[in-house]
Amino acid sequence: MALNCLPGKKSKLSPPGTPNGGGQHAPKRCSLVTETRIVGESMAEKRQGSKRNDLFIAPLCEGGLILLAGLAAWTLHKPLLFASLGPTAFELTEMPERASARPYNILVGHLIGVLSGFAALALTGAWHTPSVSTSQISLQRVGAAVLAALLTVFGTLLARATQPAALSTTLMIATGAMQHLEDGPIIMASILLITAAGEPLRRWRRRRAA
Repeated sequence: MALNCLPGKKSKLSPPGTPNGGGQHAPKRCSLVTETRIVGESMAEKRQGSKRNDLFIAPLCEGGLILLAGLAAWTLHKPLLFASLGPTAFELTEMPERASARPYNILVGHLIGVLSGFAALALTGAWHTPSVSTSQISLQRVGAAVLAALLTVFGTLLARATQPAALSTTLMIATGAMQHLEDGPIIMASILLITAAGEPLRRWRRRRAA
């Protein structure tokens, strides 16, 4: 790489007749300005290329994870495809460096969300009220949603398993979308499935971003 060389200052310490003395110029001082600029331009081009690739890679990775859950649901005739899989797939592929994208945070976070949702239903009595719809919502459901969110956030912070999508899971239970006891294992099975499939993608995406 080319270096940008700047002339040195005159030497005043050496007596006349000695090298670089008598007001002669000291050796040139070579700066790394040009080299730094070239490296900076190279890194900028690399980031631009990575962003262009993300336009195709990120949607394919996230869509692939959702497709996997959908095919499992279709094959097993179980509700393995639900809303909170979306933000989970998003973090695995687009935010691989976040702690909340780690398998521990995903699995423990969603488990706390599931347990909190069912606990909120039991404590508020919302289990026996109609599920939330566009036309009606009971105060018990409102209370269950609030309590489920509080318990989930508290539990994930306590366990150091912060996971934003766990709030979606717990609200899904508290509002009645998946409130049957057998829904709990189904939710966790689907979360486990896309975590197992998404962890290699997360590691690969993290290496690409480094």
